[in-house]
Amino acid sequence: MSADPLKAMGRWRAGEGAVEITVPVVATGVAFMVAYTLLARPSVGRGATWAELTVILGVVAAVTGWMAGRQVFMAGRQRPWSIVMLSIIYVAVVIGLLVKMVPGSFKSQCTDRLSGEVVSSTVLVGRSAWDVVPDGPQVCKVGGVPDNPYLPGTLLRPTWDGSLNPLLVLFLALVAPLSALGMRDRRILGSRIGDKLIEMLRYAPAKGGESSVGGVSEAGVTACANATLWGELCGQLYSADHAFQPGEWCGRCHQVFRPCRRELRFKVVSLFGDEIDVLNGLERVYTLAWSFGEPIPPDARISGEERWVHLGDVVAPDVITVAQLLSLTHEKLDEWAGSENPRIAAAAKIAKRRASRIAGWIWFGSLSHRLTYARPNQTAHLVLASTRLRDVVTESGEELWLQLDIGFLPLEVRVGYRKETERGVMLENNKVDVWVPTAPPHVPKEALGVWVPRIEGDALRLWLSTERLREGHQENVSEPAPYYTYEGSEAEVPGDRKAKPGSLDYVRYPLGSSGREPTSEEWPGASVSEWKWFEAPQIQLMRQQCVVLVEADR
Repeated sequence: MSADPLKAMGRWRAGEGAVEITVPVVATGVAFMVAYTLLARPSVGRGATWAELTVILGVVAAVTGWMAGRQVFMAGRQRPWSIVMLSIIYVAVVIGLLVKMVPGSFKSQCTDRLSGEVVSSTVLVGRSAWDVVPDGPQVCKVGGVPDNPYLPGTLLRPTWDGSLNPLLVLFLALVAPLSALGMRDRRILGSRIGDKLIEMLRYAPAKGGESSVGGVSEAGVTACANATLWGELCGQLYSADHAFQPGEWCGRCHQVFRPCRRELRFKVVSLFGDEIDVLNGLERVYTLAWSFGEPIPPDARISGEERWVHLGDVVAPDVITVAQLLSLTHEKLDEWAGSENPRIAAAAKIAKRRASRIAGWIWFGSLSHRLTYARPNQTAHLVLASTRLRDVVTESGEELWLQLDIGFLPLEVRVGYRKETERGVMLENNKVDVWVPTAPPHVPKEALGVWVPRIEGDALRLWLSTERLREGHQENVSEPAPYYTYEGSEAEVPGDRKAKPGSLDYVRYPLGSSGREPTSEEWPGASVSEWKWFEAPQIQLMRQQCVVLVEADR
């Protein structure tokens, strides 16, 4: 999946613009129709008073002025006088339509709906006799007896005859511009474009080969190494076969193209499977146990089952970002998924379905003989989207490995046991790797690959439970039981959690220079019980160090 912020912003702007344009127009239409319905119908009693007429027409003028101000403001004409003049014109047109349509509607309803006739105004001559006054206000006469002044029938007056008082005209002329100026920048709905764009740029993968001028040739890609005016390296991709003319400008940084001179070759690896129970079952077979005070025995690789599958190699300029590297790698997964080697094909299909496009791990060193280990080395670095490769990879000359993250993190867990045997009390240490899920359990199809490793504190404490004794669904697999590092109710604030003195607590310890024995150093924040969420820096430390079960004394 590739993100195009410009197209996305265009879609979001069009959607929000349609709402901001349509709603005021619809509101003006509704106000016009309501006013027209109220004012055009015949009235049995007296017509609308000036107060009523002022309210009705004032609402129409206010809504129309708001509509006019919004349209002009969104069109980019934000000068106040332009908004004032156009709002007055809009309101004059709408009110003029009411002045013209209301009397005509009164006549139409009188003749068509009530089967009456429109006559000039009548005045009362006697207690029950009516007389017609020429050129007077019009009324609707329904059901009268012809030539009988004593039975004139029902006389219905118009609610409004369409006349405007000069004071009312002045009032409407003030309401329209005030409404337009006061509401011209008031949105119907708050804009979400900024939030969506930030979220897209935070999680969006690079476009990889799609952003490369000339695509990706058999020789790979090259990149522009210019320093840009906006404070970062250009990194624009070009096909390695692209023939540059002398002095040709880069299309992104608008400077003379300067090719990146340093390329990095990564060996791409991924997990052989995505069943976490199977992974933890294999690790349990390799659990190391030794008596207290004795050296750690060498790791046993009984089955020889490789955790990591070498899919292939990727060559990339060192000025591009991690997201671009991962995108170029993902473009090769289809090719690797068609490999004749079933392990490579299966791992590539899993990586295509689950691997993150904005987060991965970089290993250093000769590790081909250690792919059977969950943690082949202690220096794995978690790299995220916008990180430049040259900021991570120095001139060390070591082999480089790119691990695709499919959502599982291996932790080295060390616990101690006190056993009572026939020979007496025996103290024993255990070391085992535990796989912990770090990806969302259910990722929407449109968001595949746009996640970063993250662990919730309660979830991690669950996986690190020492009471993992219940039988699982598969051989050599057990399900974790809840593990609580404090006393009290679950309603306590998670941020206040700390291991009580005398209780058990997991603490991160850095491994010494040998990479096998934890040091005796402790520092604030090392306790797992104190964390609610583990973000990228903590996750990297947890993979590089070991987690030891200790008795809390603080």
